[in-house]
Amino acid sequence: MKDFQSFIHKICAYGTNLECVLLKQVTGMEKSMGIVLRMDRVMADRKMSLNELSEKVGVSNVNLSKIKTGKISAIRFSTLEAICDVLDCQPGDILEYQRGEN
Repeated sequence: MKDFQSFIHKICAYGTNLECVLLKQVTGMEKSMGIVLRMDRVMADRKMSLNELSEKVGVSNVNLSKIKTGKISAIRFSTLEAICDVLDCQPGDILEYQRGEN
């Protein structure tokens, strides 16, 4: 089981947020959270790499990667503001609410 979990974590490290969320939900490794991060989609639309965004925002590559892959439980407004400024977008372009099943 540990090897399988390691495999899922590797996919999440290199895949998109959607792939990661779907895999974790299907395998039961993570419960669905109402907030989904779409930063990867906005970055792709702007043709901006994680390294470039990191330099312009002033946040480490590692922390931006965690934001991009949804491996965070909180984000500072100042960080969100800087990301939106650099990507020329609104917070709603990056954050999406999905109602969970009751």
